[in-house]
Amino acid sequence: MLIDGFSTTLWALVPAALISFLVHACLPRLILQWRLRHIPIANKKPGEWSDQKAIDRAQTNAKEIIKEAFVKYRERPFQLISQVGRRVILPPHLIDSVKSDNRLSSSESLRNAFSINLPGFGGLLEPTEPGNPNMFSLMVRQAMTHNLSRFTEVLVEESRTALAKEWGMDEEWHEVDALKTARKIVATLSAKVFLGDEAAHNDEWLNITIDYTVNLCLAQRQLRHFRGWSRLLVHWFLPRCIKLRQQYNRAATVIAPILKKRREQIDLAEKGLGKMPNDAVGWMHEVSKGRKYDPVGVQLGLSIVALHTSSDLLGHVLGNLCKHPEYIDRLREEALEVLGEHGWHKTSLYKLKLMDSVLNESQRVVPASMTMMGRKITEDMTLADGTFLPRGAMVAAMAHRQWDPKIYPNPLEWQGDRHVKMREEEPSRGSAKGNAAQFVSTSAEHLGFGHGSHACPGRFFASNELKLVLVEIISAYDFGCANEGGVPPPLSLATEWLANPELKLRVRRRKIPILESVEEDLVRR
Repeated sequence: MLIDGFSTTLWALVPAALISFLVHACLPRLILQWRLRHIPIANKKPGEWSDQKAIDRAQTNAKEIIKEAFVKYRERPFQLISQVGRRVILPPHLIDSVKSDNRLSSSESLRNAFSINLPGFGGLLEPTEPGNPNMFSLMVRQAMTHNLSRFTEVLVEESRTALAKEWGMDEEWHEVDALKTARKIVATLSAKVFLGDEAAHNDEWLNITIDYTVNLCLAQRQLRHFRGWSRLLVHWFLPRCIKLRQQYNRAATVIAPILKKRREQIDLAEKGLGKMPNDAVGWMHEVSKGRKYDPVGVQLGLSIVALHTSSDLLGHVLGNLCKHPEYIDRLREEALEVLGEHGWHKTSLYKLKLMDSVLNESQRVVPASMTMMGRKITEDMTLADGTFLPRGAMVAAMAHRQWDPKIYPNPLEWQGDRHVKMREEEPSRGSAKGNAAQFVSTSAEHLGFGHGSHACPGRFFASNELKLVLVEIISAYDFGCANEGGVPPPLSLATEWLANPELKLRVRRRKIPILESVEEDLVRR
């Protein structure tokens, strides 16, 4: 009788539990969709009750859908349904009105897109902590950027060593993998700044920082096949999630001795018996002001925001230079002129204007995504055009103006010196002119680094790092495309573009690297 009664009671609770789940898991989403009903959906057809077909369309054809919607809805906001959920896509003319609005949260947008609180996903935990800016962003924006000039000469030598290791010293033509070597070189330079020599010369750590971001994205794609509540269970069994946890745990083990050493240095510095470590460990300690954070998550977070975007862009640049080899000699001439005058002075990188333009143009033609500035609305708001956006809505901005012929003539044509010419024009002639045409500048006309208060805080480091690597490449190597069919096009996935891993380079070491002769002349002076 007792067992029967318990069983009856248990079954009676099932409907209540189901109703509770529907209320907490489904109702908020349905309410949000209802509050967004006035904004048209670009990729869902009438009569489709499920979002799955819309998601499939976005996965295979998102860029064309966005282009068509831009024309169809006459530059008004529209919704795009994809694997990351529903997003309101803002047309370019609304970008400046929301770029620094504190009702739009970048970190909440990332938290919505990724399963931040699951084991193994800790690399995104620190970059997405609440706060405007949060500790991580503050560390990158203030401490790291402030110290950039101190690392120039150190990174010159490190880039030389890393490139020799990855591209070799052979003066005969040989083949290398463009993207694979770009990732290793960028990872080495980044580790040098973030953790010092011990990490920069530890191949296991470098491989973890390279693979972790890729694995994190693949793990999240697996999880998107499951609703939020079920992810708490299934992540324990999904292969990518298992590997992600293993990588995170291994990362903690590999850098534990370095973190211990830095902790001891910090303790001595606070007692006046030594200097504070001049790396990401020391910077994060100073910025945190006693607040708790995960030092392993910080280092993996830095690899997420710094490594793959920079190495992908380097891959695009190398491909563009293969297609336009006339720019290689022009870049060499510029490097000789600038560095021959002052060497690696703190202003030298700024004076490499053609190189800055080559980076900028490569990012303009093929940005990381067709939609940038992902944000979550934290309170109800009305846009400048009268469009109402409810709390909880996800938004992103179109990068449409990057291919607008009124701003960039022949916009789909890569012109390496385009931004040099724009910098020479009067700034008053348009927001994409003059100083706004620098690689690190942001505007509604160029969203490569986002725009507004949440623009990528690490863009100054990325710019310096890429210029240092490119100077060493053009100084020490001749190179060209080794693929029989020419430079392979970028990979296209939903709204994103990725550097093509199939790009192969023919390279050979120059007998006398131009920088060596420049440095010898400077010493003789």
